[in-house]
Amino acid sequence: MKVSLVMAVYNGEKYLIEQLDSIRKQTYLIDEVILIDDVSTDNSYELIHQYIDGYKLINWKLIKNENNLGYRKNFKKGLEIVDGDIIFLSDQDDRWHLNKIEVMVEKMSQSNILSLASSFNFMDQDGNCFEVNKIKGRSNNNLLFKEVTEELTEIDLKSLLEMNFSQGCCMAIKKEVKDEYLKVTQGKLPHDWELNIISAIQNGCYYLDIPLIDYRIHNNNTIEWIILLMGILLMKRNKE
Repeated sequence: MKVSLVMAVYNGEKYLIEQLDSIRKQTYLIDEVILIDDVSTDNSYELIHQYIDGYKLINWKLIKNENNLGYRKNFKKGLEIVDGDIIFLSDQDDRWHLNKIEVMVEKMSQSNILSLASSFNFMDQDGNCFEVNKIKGRSNNNLLFKEVTEELTEIDLKSLLEMNFSQGCCMAIKKEVKDEYLKVTQGKLPHDWELNIISAIQNGCYYLDIPLIDYRIHNNNTIEWIILLMGILLMKRNKE
């Protein structure tokens, strides 16, 4: 079984190395890593190029777009390139727990799961994790509008048609979900939401109630905004 990873990059030099380290040091070997720089104006491309060369990462490939595509089209381009059986999506500024790939691959190998989203910890711009007050009847840092009682929970289509419950950086999908997404997407919804919907149509969208990444928030205004709109909008996006 081949495991692939797609990272969309745009002006991410400040936190890139920490995220690249957390991917490189995973306890489960990633067969294919595709990093697509969306015409960064900082040193992101150069940093990644040096990183790949320095660690001799022959299974990592860095691509630079000719024109800025925006985050949705950039992730779509990455999904068109990778050919893994299980595909992980990555932002440029988080910090993955070193067993993230191992845990999620193990869960997806044993069942009919088509997309799997783990929980996460909030992390501030200095790398310190923090908690938000839990709202009764919600889970996954209040993004999921239901109380989960088990480690693994199916998310039904009805719930997903109302709102998404997970960031793409917490997700892994199977190849058949990627293939269907590339056939039908019109780019109207965020890619992570659409991938979850496609999986839920086949009763294959699941939430794993284990935090496996530290999700970086960049300033206090963003923290307050995300807490206020938790579960309604997942808007940590690069501007198109």
